[in-house]
Amino acid sequence: MTADSPSDVTCDHGGCGEAASDIKAASDVEAETETAADGGTTVTDPDDEAFDREAFTKVATVDEIAAGEGEGYTVKGIEIAVFNLDGEFYAISNRCAHQRAPLHKAGDRKINAEDTWTEKRGGVNVEDCTVSCPWHLWEWDLETGVHEASGKRIGTFDCVVDGEDVLVRI
Repeated sequence: MTADSPSDVTCDHGGCGEAASDIKAASDVEAETETAADGGTTVTDPDDEAFDREAFTKVATVDEIAAGEGEGYTVKGIEIAVFNLDGEFYAISNRCAHQRAPLHKAGDRKINAEDTWTEKRGGVNVEDCTVSCPWHLWEWDLETGVHEASGKRIGTFDCVVDGEDVLVRI
């Protein structure tokens, strides 16, 4: 989280997050993310004069999310993960629908325990535009939120870059 981030955004990688009881998983609000509040679609091109930056929340700057990795944030009480796929940014629910593992931890070393049987669990696949859950390797499409094998879907959110800012619409 940056110093100029709004008060309704918290990071999920340290002790600065909200109490778990105050946070909803994005999959819990999936229906709310399908269309803009007015029932239309939101313009997601910052260069378009119809782009409404007020509809988005800044979560980071482009250099705060490393290529091939993700970071977790809570925006308006909803847990999300934002992934950087070589300069293309995607926002998705931060909780796997299988057992609610934090997806932004995909690829972290020894996430489960000190004696984890691999150095790295899950990760981002730039070519397929997917993230694999760090607990049981369920693979989620970052564009659609779909887990192909089960047919389950988790929430996805509009994510754009405006200048150096990474913005998400909840």
